[in-house]
Amino acid sequence: MVGFWIFMFLMILLFPLFLLVMGIVFAKKTPKSIGSLYGYKTSRSLLNDETWAFAHAYCGKIWMVLGMLMLFLSILIYTIPTLVLEMQKEVSGIIGGVTVGVQLLCILVTRIPVERALKKNFDSFGVRR
Repeated sequence: MVGFWIFMFLMILLFPLFLLVMGIVFAKKTPKSIGSLYGYKTSRSLLNDETWAFAHAYCGKIWMVLGMLMLFLSILIYTIPTLVLEMQKEVSGIIGGVTVGVQLLCILVTRIPVERALKKNFDSFGVRR
């Protein structure tokens, strides 16, 4: 049971730590070229260097905050039922799986505010308003 609990605990930390690290990277330093291997790639962010940099800075700030919040909440949501209530392996797995699913959904939903900010600050050709 302890080995499974440690494995699930590490799994629920992956997305929050990824968001935190990539949020810091994006907020501090935009990927050099628009065609780079990684980055926030949407039709609006790929218009030009200015939209590319704006999208990464904006997304980075959201991901840093979301990563810290998710890290705290995920640890809280997983450890209390598992340790305090001594949940069974199956229930612990379900809690961990649902937690990871919600984390993934949060990552996907962050596209909405970034795209709104791009639309508010740039026209459809990438010219700042």
